[in-house]
Amino acid sequence: MKYLKCLIPYLLIATIAHAQEKVSETNDIKSLVESKRFVFIAESASPLRGRTVSLTPGFTVVVSSDTITCDLPYYGRAYSAPIGSNEGGFKFTSTDFTYTVKDRKKGGWDISIKAKDNTSSHQIYFTISSSGQASLRAIPSDRQSISYNGYIKGSR
Repeated sequence: MKYLKCLIPYLLIATIAHAQEKVSETNDIKSLVESKRFVFIAESASPLRGRTVSLTPGFTVVVSSDTITCDLPYYGRAYSAPIGSNEGGFKFTSTDFTYTVKDRKKGGWDISIKAKDNTSSHQIYFTISSSGQASLRAIPSDRQSISYNGYIKGSR
């Protein structure tokens, strides 16, 4: 019983510290979303048809206030292919885009990004939880849509 009385204050302090860490983590993710400065790191891809594919590290979408750089693999059907291009995947860089953030009812954010300066218009929709887990739905104009799961972190 004597040990239990000593253990209770330590458990209480650990619980409070964990709760404060969660609040801090949520505030960090919120500041990344609002400042338009984060990196989405893809861990898996889910094409419209077919199975989910686990991805190797290195596939990212970098969002900053003036540029979006997307470097993701693509699995699915393309309706047209550029002539002479040896580059596959869902890759583009945009400096002319719209960025819209909406709060979710149960925490987290929905982000809509529409690139305007590419030959084919790209639309990207993020769903980000307050813990940093994220999903991305990409809708290119010349291919079937595809979804990616991963997480976000602060940009360099």
